Amino acid sequence: MRCLAAMTLYSAAELLKLSTLSSPNCLEVIRSLCLLRRPRYVHRAARHKFVYMDNTLAVPSVRCTASLLQRHHNKPRPLAVNRCPLLPINCTVTPAAASMNRAATFMLLNTRSLNNKAPLIYEVILDKKLDFLCLTETWQSQQDFVTLNQATPPDYVYLHKARSLGRGGGLAVIHRSNILVKEFPVSSTSFESLHFALAGATQLQVLLIYRPPKASTHFLSELSGLLATICPMYPSTILMGDFNIHVDSANCPFASDFLSLLDCFSIAQHVHVPTHTKGHTLDLVCSTGITPSSPV
Repeated sequence: MRCLAAMTLYSAAELLKLSTLSSPNCLEVIRSLCLLRRPRYVHRAARHKFVYMDNTLAVPSVRCTASLLQRHHNKPRPLAVNRCPLLPINCTVTPAAASMNRAATFMLLNTRSLNNKAPLIYEVILDKKLDFLCLTETWQSQQDFVTLNQATPPDYVYLHKARSLGRGGGLAVIHRSNILVKEFPVSSTSFESLHFALAGATQLQVLLIYRPPKASTHFLSELSGLLATICPMYPSTILMGDFNIHVDSANCPFASDFLSLLDCFSIAQHVHVPTHTKGHTLDLVCSTGITPSSPV
């Protein structure tokens, strides 16, 4: 037998025409059985874990660096929108205190909503090495604890007074956990307040106040009754907060009556710089029986 072999030559163009580029039938069966799935898309930011839990802490904290805060912004976000909020004061306490034997550093901060500032508050506490950070206008409701937990560093705890009805208001004090404090209940209708004292031999109490801009006319009478009750309790008192009173204006009768009330209790007002963008002094630090070493 003779076998004849024939060879056919194809050009490149003809070879391309012969290719059908169709997928084999087995792939259609695999797709119908859902065995060939595309991997789920995971946004790269979802891999970042900012929240961590330390088994030695009772409250979880959030650690967020400034570089993370500026990831999507060219400029860092300010702590407050329309205030000059930082009012640090140093108060000397007696060395016989049960929890500390040095000067205590207080800072007053008008947050105007704590919701978007928790990492910044966290950094301020650690950077300034604060003993007490007093916050006004936290805008936190009764059951809002997540943001306060995020703003509280390890070895710190907080006192919290939720805002009343409506917008604005809300008070909080973040302090070192080794400094024991005792909180006292306060009832008032024209302002919000948080009253606490340092435990042990330190005879110092603090009254943190937020007075809404359109508060009732009973503010001075209620504040007078409260001061008459608490001032005899301790020899040293610090009165601070957002009073929304133009104490810098000599032509404001309400401010004059307020300063006269402080003078009746021998309470000195230490802030003499604008704390508002319009040039008024609304956030105040006052004291009796103790003089802050650096009120601003």
